[in-house]
Amino acid sequence: MLQFDAALFKLINQTLSAEWLDGFMIYCSSQYGWLPLYALLVFLFFFKQPRKLGLSRVLLMLAVFGVSDSFTSKIMKPYFQRPRPYMLEINHARLPETADYKRKQFIQDNRVNYSFVSSHASNFFAVTLLASLLLDYKGYKKILLLLIAFLVAYSRVYLGKHYPLDVICGGLVGSCIALSFFVLYRCWLLPRLQK
Repeated sequence: MLQFDAALFKLINQTLSAEWLDGFMIYCSSQYGWLPLYALLVFLFFFKQPRKLGLSRVLLMLAVFGVSDSFTSKIMKPYFQRPRPYMLEINHARLPETADYKRKQFIQDNRVNYSFVSSHASNFFAVTLLASLLLDYKGYKKILLLLIAFLVAYSRVYLGKHYPLDVICGGLVGSCIALSFFVLYRCWLLPRLQK
């Protein structure tokens, strides 16, 4: 399984990479690139909805993001301690965000930054899945939101930061957290808000 994971990493990171794609993938992984999406979701949560319902949805989204990020970063990564792909020279990881002359320093500075699971993948799948459930999206709208999460996960492998298994498992963790929060919302919080 790990050999297949490494081979798939090389396929995405090296064989299927191209300089004209680098900027787009860096944007997909950027911390602030998706701020317009978050702003749109906040607007949609309040659009034609009672204020307390919109506010509860925003708080729920913040909570699901916080739980996803903390669980993956503070529990899973330290427990599994899987080195990132660029840490192993055998992978010859391509790092579009890092100039060649900075590569060694970059690796040195990130030695304790583990790979499994991907917090980016977990967080985006948690947020986009929960948003699609809260907004009762079906069809192309739901697919579009989940496609954003897939792009973010794919970009992490493309940029040499994660193995495919890291982002797949991260996506599953985020999805499970989102579903748990949605069940809690529907069964406990929503009935109280509608009184």
